[in-house]
Amino acid sequence: LCLASFAQAKRGQRKVFHLANDESECGTIDREEWETTPPNQLCNEKGQEICFCASKSDGDVWHYKCGLCQFKLEIEDEYKGVGAGGRQNRKRGRNLRQLKKVARKAEKKAERAEKKAERAEKKAERKADRKADRRQKRLERRQNRGQQEEENEIIVDKVVAQE
Repeated sequence: LCLASFAQAKRGQRKVFHLANDESECGTIDREEWETTPPNQLCNEKGQEICFCASKSDGDVWHYKCGLCQFKLEIEDEYKGVGAGGRQNRKRGRNLRQLKKVARKAEKKAERAEKKAERAEKKAERKADRKADRRQKRLERRQNRGQQEEENEIIVDKVVAQE
């Protein structure tokens, strides 16, 4: 968590904060002790944890937050090593974000294609099952027709024999 700067809030309300050890201290400090300067200016060393209560509504609603002080971000450049050229790093950072975005899109596209293939496979299975069911029913109808004809012949033979 990086401590963000506190700017002027919307509608004329100030963003204020005060240091706190736990959430129960939020809003219990006198107004004179409230700070309007960014909490990150209290950082003295990298990795130092600062906990504070913050309000965007001039002290009406408080939120307890903790953060670690971070002073510098070093990006390793595959060509020039750590911390190579500021403008180039920003440009590479944008390019990296763009590449990540493209990679995410490609991944989503691959997922959609995989789901589409699964749906097509299931559809083909259902179609094959329906075809097999129709074939089975046709076969059963033929067998039933054959049995019906045999029964009719037996009935006809009985009637003829009785006459």
